[in-house]
Amino acid sequence: MKLLERGLPQGSPLSVTLYFLYNSGLLEYNTDPDKSDSLSIGYIDDVTHLVEANSTLEATREMENLGSRTVEWGRRMGCEFNKRKTKFMLFTSSDREQQQLRFGEEHLDPSVSTRWLGITLDPKLTYAKHIDTIRPKADTTIAQINRISKRYFGIGSTDTRILVKAVLYTRVLFGSILWLNTSTRKKIKPILEKAFNRAARMVMGSLKSTPLIFLKRDSELRPIISTHITQTHNMAL
Repeated sequence: MKLLERGLPQGSPLSVTLYFLYNSGLLEYNTDPDKSDSLSIGYIDDVTHLVEANSTLEATREMENLGSRTVEWGRRMGCEFNKRKTKFMLFTSSDREQQQLRFGEEHLDPSVSTRWLGITLDPKLTYAKHIDTIRPKADTTIAQINRISKRYFGIGSTDTRILVKAVLYTRVLFGSILWLNTSTRKKIKPILEKAFNRAARMVMGSLKSTPLIFLKRDSELRPIISTHITQTHNMAL
């Protein structure tokens, strides 16, 4: 047995709680209660600083201040930040030339996209790059379920239906309250409809020529768009 002098024990049930307590200092250190134009939030070891300003230059300078305080906190607490995973993004409708961000000894160019907690963001929040991932994600998931749900062997239609709802719907609708809106609906609707059609045929073991009306009636699956609407309403309530 070795005495642990620094860090947290791997696999300990207390490690997550202890890390939350340790990491909370960074969020508190960078949060000024007198200022409402900046916010620091975290999820496990993923820390995000948000700044609101009247210009990209002003926002960049304020973000550099937060970055400097973050690096300073890291030095005091023995915490190293992965510079390669550090992303800087400006959310703006302006196409003007944008400034680099100084973070410690690094100079970061504004990113054209970044993935945050499973959602791909872009500077104008069109979510176009995230929507581009939905079709391959649906195709991969359907192929995975299809391998174990053949008509004459494997799991039955009831279990296949459960997997479709629990896995396919969950994957393709992850974060949809953000990216599925009136601006993106036209682009995403045919992608989700095709995923539903393939999933319904898989559940029923139907031919490609089976009319859609029978798939909707007999597969006992709700259309993916309808599931999104219900989930959104439930979250609002």
